[in-house]
Amino acid sequence: MKLLILSSTDQADSTKDFKTWARKHKVNLQVLDPRTLSLQIKKSPQILFHRKTIEADLVLPRLGLLSFESGLRVAHHFEAQGVTVMNSTASLRQCSLKFEALQTLASHGIPVPESYWPSEQESSQATWDQFETKDLIQKLNHSSQGFGLGRTQNKEDFLAWRDFQRTTKASSFVQAFASETKGQDVRVFVCHGEILGAMLRTPGAGSFRSNLHQGGKMSKAKLSVKEIEVALQSTQIFGLQYAGIDLLRTRRGPKVLEVNPSPGWQGLKRLYDLDILSRLLNPYV
Repeated sequence: MKLLILSSTDQADSTKDFKTWARKHKVNLQVLDPRTLSLQIKKSPQILFHRKTIEADLVLPRLGLLSFESGLRVAHHFEAQGVTVMNSTASLRQCSLKFEALQTLASHGIPVPESYWPSEQESSQATWDQFETKDLIQKLNHSSQGFGLGRTQNKEDFLAWRDFQRTTKASSFVQAFASETKGQDVRVFVCHGEILGAMLRTPGAGSFRSNLHQGGKMSKAKLSVKEIEVALQSTQIFGLQYAGIDLLRTRRGPKVLEVNPSPGWQGLKRLYDLDILSRLLNPYV
């Protein structure tokens, strides 16, 4: 099998895991930055690297913000060739826009946090007046690893943040902070319709962000029946083969904060004795 990883770096921990797994299972692996690839359409779509045609049986996009658009374009070119892309470009696109993903989840009856996208003409004061709680998160619509977030707990700070977002024309929205969670969330790892594990993520001292990249701490999480149901349904809604579903444990039950279609698994590896890549790739080998 020819396996292609689309990634801006071959030094990421997850990419190193792919290399180790590929050597062990005698899989032909390539790691290429999608920004180095050219796309050609003649009789059929072709992907070129230094004018040489690139072929693959399975493509896994592992895309950061800088390589996201070019990565999707390349992955879609492979899909046009009939090559399997995991996860699909349609799924990646849907999940990458956080507010649109929440819209989709809510339309399927999945509980999500109270969120608000102000009109372009709406004043910051009018946006502030929309919420009963004044503990608010302002969130960029396309961001990852806990970047692009700001928390405010009073009117003065909120108006300053919102005015800045409006002035810079940032694509962002406002979300009610679930104070009962104290910033904790649960990351649930789903692979081919099964839950591999879950971890409780707790913000580091002085922070409200639970992301491990932002100094968050992790521990194993035991899921309720409702949390399992919500995580699996959220994955199915977007047609994802694997995903990280971020849940908030609120007074009214679990709410889906985000759906990550390209989650890292270093934390999961440290908590569980799992051959994650075999679970992910064996259906294709």
